[in-house]
Amino acid sequence: MGRKLGESADRVLFEELEPRVLLDGNVKVTTSWWSGDMKIKGDAADNDILITPGPNAYQFYVQGRNNTTVNGYNWVLAKGVWDDIKIKMKQGHDAVEIQNCAVSDQVEFKGGGGSDTLYVNSSTIWGKLKYNGNWGHDTLTAWNSWFDRKAYFEGGQGTDTCYVTSSTFNRGARASGSRGHSDHIHFENSTFNGWVSAYLGAGDDFFCLLNCAVNAGGRANGGWGWDDANWVGNYPTFYLKNFEA
Repeated sequence: MGRKLGESADRVLFEELEPRVLLDGNVKVTTSWWSGDMKIKGDAADNDILITPGPNAYQFYVQGRNNTTVNGYNWVLAKGVWDDIKIKMKQGHDAVEIQNCAVSDQVEFKGGGGSDTLYVNSSTIWGKLKYNGNWGHDTLTAWNSWFDRKAYFEGGQGTDTCYVTSSTFNRGARASGSRGHSDHIHFENSTFNGWVSAYLGAGDDFFCLLNCAVNAGGRANGGWGWDDANWVGNYPTFYLKNFEA
């Protein structure tokens, strides 16, 4: 769909549905019909938000939790989100949950200086999932979800966790905690139709592969340190390297 001459390409499209309140921690949400993206930016406080489906296609509710506001309100309805969801948090210990959503393309998450968590719960991501925790003790949790393209987890510094259960990765997954210590990568009751890999890097790390379908093969590398691997199931094309226990 074209746009009129002089129309802004980053026009904000919202309904702000609750009275304005004054609380600590505010997340800024913008959307654009031109790009189809929804951009979410945190602040220096501990932000906590929930993303759920809106009443119509390409719409999402973004709700603040635990004293977090969204554009200064309790929650907003973001419209025209037909492409990516891009999340960039700043300082603070932040949490973002995507629940019961169908995202048309990519979900990109970039953490800040705190310990940041992304939950993907009962959702479908049609594009790539890209998680970069940056600093802090960061966590990606995926439960009962479908990832149509490849998923990437990079924990960064700190003690990081990638916990996946009851989910399908149609093009595979790559999880890395390479720059931190005592990282934990856990795959359980999930299906991987593409290559799956895990790299834990420095420190004493833990890898689990429990009752999964690994249909295209994969590998896990414990890296440096005393690393432990635990698996339940038969994985003739999955290979372990640099694990001491």
